Amino acid sequence: MASRRLARRETSMNPVSIFYSYAHKDEEFREKLVTHLAALRREGLISEWHDRKLRGGDDWAGEIDDELNRALVILLLISPDFIDSEYCVEKELKRAMEHHEAGEARVIPVIVRDFDREINPEVFPFMKLQFLPSDGKPIKQWDNENAAFVNVAKGIRAVVKPLADARRQADEVRRVMDKRERGWDASGQAKVEADLTKSREALRESIEAAKEAGIGSEDSLTMAKGTLALAEDDYSAAREVFSEEEVESAENMALGAVRDADQAIQEAITKLLIRADADYGLEDWERALVHYEKVLALLERHSTGGPATVDRQVVGGRIAGCHFHLFVVNSSAGGALSLKNKARAIQHFGAFRKTVKNFLGPVRREPEVRFGWGGALRKDGAPRSWLKGIYLPGKRTDVQRMDDGEENGPYVSLWSEESSFVLGTTAHVDLVTHPFLSWRWMAIELPEKGDIRDSKRIDEALSLAVTFVDESGAWQQFYYGWDTAAPMGTIIKGGLFSLKWKLKVITSGAVSLGEWVECGVNLREDIREVYGENVVPKTAVMLMVQSNTQYTKGSGAGCIGEICFSTTKSPPHAV
Repeated sequence: MASRRLARRETSMNPVSIFYSYAHKDEEFREKLVTHLAALRREGLISEWHDRKLRGGDDWAGEIDDELNRALVILLLISPDFIDSEYCVEKELKRAMEHHEAGEARVIPVIVRDFDREINPEVFPFMKLQFLPSDGKPIKQWDNENAAFVNVAKGIRAVVKPLADARRQADEVRRVMDKRERGWDASGQAKVEADLTKSREALRESIEAAKEAGIGSEDSLTMAKGTLALAEDDYSAAREVFSEEEVESAENMALGAVRDADQAIQEAITKLLIRADADYGLEDWERALVHYEKVLALLERHSTGGPATVDRQVVGGRIAGCHFHLFVVNSSAGGALSLKNKARAIQHFGAFRKTVKNFLGPVRREPEVRFGWGGALRKDGAPRSWLKGIYLPGKRTDVQRMDDGEENGPYVSLWSEESSFVLGTTAHVDLVTHPFLSWRWMAIELPEKGDIRDSKRIDEALSLAVTFVDESGAWQQFYYGWDTAAPMGTIIKGGLFSLKWKLKVITSGAVSLGEWVECGVNLREDIREVYGENVVPKTAVMLMVQSNTQYTKGSGAGCIGEICFSTTKSPPHAV
């Protein structure tokens, strides 16, 4: 029984499920009612189940029980034969009223043929409920039977539409949140944020309307409430919507489903995504990774490739983000790695590369491919389209978005103290067609003893790294740095696990401290000059901005504006 109670929540973005309870002598009325609810069905507001959908060999009692548990609206077609039916009264009516009184479903008695209205309401508890048709007159006694069924259909619509609207609005909120997650352009993100505010308020209103309609129980609105909590960045509340037991139960049902498998899979995906997004927001990377990977596995089983509201690229990006954070956690730059942490770091770095490769999406080839700092912020201060990874926490790893007007546009300040951290984002840019890279940055404080030429003082207030894939398929990194002491043009090299990197000092010393410095380079030529002609950069796959002060035990701070890849050499553009 407990497992079925867990299974009954219909929390996905599916239509509202309706269960018909009726005596077989009233099948004619059930068939006509199904016809009159066709508009609701075609609008995607409802799905229906009745015992004529059973097939030969089915466990009919178990199937009826499961569908009754799943339903959010239970229609009782009341007649003398219904009252006379042992199964209708003792099984279906009893269970239906349990769900109704628990706020888990809405029971609607539809009077198809008249009966003794003096029956005991304690024995027949549907007598306490509002009947349809609206005046309580049995359908059989209407002069115009069609008008009676229209009256019933309108009554059912009034009940199911508010909940269906709440679910659809939750759909819209998730679409906007996914769009926000993928964006870099500040002007576009401003509209996305406005859209999210509007859709979030509409969802809140829809939830309240569903409650007022009497169908918006705590149980039936879990998906909508979980989505609203995520949209408000209340990850703790979102995480409480579904327990691990419920998520696991939904996944098992989806994997074992034969009939209505897509619906079961969609329900499981919805639960897993809410739980995964909450885990991600709470920085529980291990658990979030498990849930996101299960979402992808279920998407592969869905006959249509998964619900339209699930953005595979966003899910893939989140998986990459989990691996990125777990790589950073296990490869702290502050000291010697244990064999166990090194093995984990290598594993997550490999998985990160594979995931990025699979979910980068199409190569961006617009004349100027920009990566700005607009849009919503995470609680750690970083824009949502960038990940913040802390190699060594130290005393300070601050990120703050700033904007002093059109000239410099939105930009971020980074401040490290005895620490090392990075902001990273994926970037699928063709370096053959877009070899030019431009940006502006400003150093506010340089690490006092920093000198990239000394491995014990290899700290810089600011550095910009491009992770690229060469024609052989190898991943490598190229950095541009603002160094305290090393002169411009200085080149150093290093590596972390299988990723080789080289750095070129492009700005040096405190001469321009506190001033914006505009940088414009031919990235492709610089890479070939430093790495050699045998390395032919093909595609940029990731951008990273770093601030490091872990070796000199001092502090460093700086700002960086929009980063732009372009087909022709040009100065950076404000977002």
